[in-house]
Amino acid sequence: MDIQGSLPLIVVLVVAGFLLGNMFAAKPKAHEVRTSDFRLLARRLGFNPKFVSRPDWLPAAVQTGVRANNHAVKNQMVTAYAVINDEWRLPLVRLAATDGTWQTIEDSHALDGASIDLPKDIGDHVVGLQAKANSLIIYWHDGRYQSWQGTKKLDKSLAEQELTALQAQLTAWGDEMNRIKSAKH
Repeated sequence: MDIQGSLPLIVVLVVAGFLLGNMFAAKPKAHEVRTSDFRLLARRLGFNPKFVSRPDWLPAAVQTGVRANNHAVKNQMVTAYAVINDEWRLPLVRLAATDGTWQTIEDSHALDGASIDLPKDIGDHVVGLQAKANSLIIYWHDGRYQSWQGTKKLDKSLAEQELTALQAQLTAWGDEMNRIKSAKH
């Protein structure tokens, strides 16, 4: 067989193999699809999720229940989910999640020592809570949400129930903080 005659065939096969390899490698992983579907659902329910670096005020060694080899933990990235209520006038309060309870970073607050009463698949990955002005922001590793699903898609009905419970709890905490601040003035 003449190498000159088969060279175009070899080039075509190499290019086709390269293109197919790129197409298969470009397919997103199941947990990435689940996380993006979860964030889209959260936006639809009124949250404003943002993937951010861990705030400086959070302690470096936060107990989250997340494995140490998790990509988000290595890079110190968390997702901030904000609930905004224009009627709130909240003081600046920063709480870290430690062993299932809230611990204030500075000063003291009514939520200091309170149990983090959130759905398990959310509560296990919470790292902090911040109140300021008219918003309440929860910081957590949402990439680990429904990690027990493996390669399955997001269970949207369960996710919607848990996001609704998260929103109700954040609203309750925000209302309580607003009531406490209003009572002081």
